[in-house]
Amino acid sequence: MLARQHGRIINIASVAGLQSLVNGPHYVGYAASKAGLIGLTRELAATWGRQGIRVNAIAPGFFHSRLADAAIPLAEPRIKTYNPIARVGSPGELKGVAVFLAADASNYITGQVILVDGGGTIS
Repeated sequence: MLARQHGRIINIASVAGLQSLVNGPHYVGYAASKAGLIGLTRELAATWGRQGIRVNAIAPGFFHSRLADAAIPLAEPRIKTYNPIARVGSPGELKGVAVFLAADASNYITGQVILVDGGGTIS
C-alpha cells in the first residue's frame, strides 16, 4: 500500500472499545484490545493519510457470531428494551458498511469509527 500510495484498511473493533459494558472481569481483555484497535486505527490514519492510505474501523454492537452467540440470551432482553432498533444484528448488516468504507464514496473519511449497534450507544 505504501509503495502504491493507495489503500484502505478497515479494522473490526467493537462498541466495547468505546464504552464500559460491565460484563465482568473475563471481558476486560476483550474491551481493552478493542480500545487499543481503535487507537491504532486513528494513529495509522494520521500517519499514513498523506501516503494515500485511509484507515477506519467498524464497531459492531451485539451481532450473531461464534463469539457472541453464547452471550446473546443474556443480552437480548436488554437490547430489546433499550436499543432503538430492538434486536440483535445479523452478520450481513456489517457488509454494507465495509463496502462503503472500501469504496471511493468514502475517499474523504479516515481515522473514524463507524458504530453499527442498532442505536445501543445512544440509548
